[in-house]
Amino acid sequence: MTKNLPARVGRRLGEPTRFPAPAFVARQPGQRRVDHGARKHEAEWRAYQAAWQQPINEIRCSAEAFHHQRRYALMLNRKQTARLLRVSVNSVLNWEYGVHPVPFAAYLALLLISQSEHYRLSGEAWRDFELRQRFNPDQRASRKKHGYVVELVDRITGAAFTPDDLRRYSQMTGR
Repeated sequence: MTKNLPARVGRRLGEPTRFPAPAFVARQPGQRRVDHGARKHEAEWRAYQAAWQQPINEIRCSAEAFHHQRRYALMLNRKQTARLLRVSVNSVLNWEYGVHPVPFAAYLALLLISQSEHYRLSGEAWRDFELRQRFNPDQRASRKKHGYVVELVDRITGAAFTPDDLRRYSQMTGR
């Protein structure tokens, strides 16, 4: 098997390669470095990344926060959480008791699920309801932006409730 291999595997200096030279590297000795806009793109990426990464960097992922998110926000037991995150039940147990640190990706997944509108309406009692956004010309004159209103709509009866309607109902019933 070793008979067919060339005697020298590495390449000599100045010998062409199969791959292009990386950005910022001189192609020939004494030749000026070629940028191809890589520095500009890197600066743009860092500015863009800073905009969305700032809130993520502020999230604190503790055992207590993970337990609260799992148990009280999502109302999942350990087995359901383990299936959702594709880990063992013992992993979830170890994270909650602080034996191992909670992986940030697991905590972020629970946060994103709890904040998605599909999860909020996933209970059996809410099966025939959906959130709809519609244009309301009366809203344009008020302080609300763009004249759009979000409503909770019953698909069977067609009844629609805005957040203001639900607040008024809550105040009338005293709940």
